[in-house]
Amino acid sequence: KERIVDEFFKILSLKNLDNLFNNQDSCLILSAIFPQLKYYSRLKKQNVISKTVLSKIDSVLILSIMLIDNSDSTEFFLYKFKLSNKIKDRIHSLYKNYKKIKLKELLNEKQLIKFSYFYSTQEIIDLLIFFIFVEKKIDFKIVEKKIKFLESIQAPIFPIEADFLKSEFGFSQGRELGDALKKLEKYWIDNNFNIEKK
Repeated sequence: KERIVDEFFKILSLKNLDNLFNNQDSCLILSAIFPQLKYYSRLKKQNVISKTVLSKIDSVLILSIMLIDNSDSTEFFLYKFKLSNKIKDRIHSLYKNYKKIKLKELLNEKQLIKFSYFYSTQEIIDLLIFFIFVEKKIDFKIVEKKIKFLESIQAPIFPIEADFLKSEFGFSQGRELGDALKKLEKYWIDNNFNIEKK
């Protein structure tokens, strides 16, 4: 299985990958080996998106585009084929985020700033690009703008530390301190990452 996946990733990095899926014989062979990869037709959108976005698409993202939907086939694929933990985590993250994050949220810059706090830039860019391939009606240029916006910002950093609460308010290490930090963090996030000392 490791050898099959290793060879497949070499195929996914080819520039003429489209030829494999345009040819009936090779398409049947790949479908027999990887029946979970049902969505190779999505890859046709590569022909209409910009070079900037194309440069961010690698073999892991191509695999994800062909694999991920709302069913359990992604989980089964990750269980069946031995991938590195790094690749597995990236695909699994994209799978989970696709199920819970809506495209309109990703196109809202305030929401993007929030997402940048909870997720890595790579995770959000993966999801934005993934939506290009799965959504029927989508403005590629807007998505590209949001990717540029995301790359231009710094993720917010929670300004309150445990030591501050200990020294200023007499908290001691324990559950009460943890709960206080969680409440303050929630307030800070809900208040567009602003919090006053008082």
